[in-house]
Amino acid sequence: MTSRNVLAGLVLGAVLLLAGTLVVIQGPADAAADESPPAEMVRDMLPVMGDMVGTMMNGMFKELARPESARRLAAFTRNYYEALLEEGFTEGQAMEIVTAFSVPNLPSGK
Repeated sequence: MTSRNVLAGLVLGAVLLLAGTLVVIQGPADAAADESPPAEMVRDMLPVMGDMVGTMMNGMFKELARPESARRLAAFTRNYYEALLEEGFTEGQAMEIVTAFSVPNLPSGK
């Protein structure tokens, strides 16, 4: 796992959170009102979103640094690889899938 992978996952999460927040702020869709949120409101939210991404990254790194987290991830990776073999994937295919899947729920960047 690289910091690029973690950052990509966290940025994606922040973007989705921002998009959801903007939808809530904007309110229900109205055929008469076809305006997007004011740029000022979005600009004001960016520092908060940056702080949230930083906090999420720090929490992720702190958790991943724990030996127990590494053991759980190793067990998951082994189980995932073996399950792929049991489902009929070749050893090469299973290894390629597992290595592309670096951390659960985070994109690998590949």
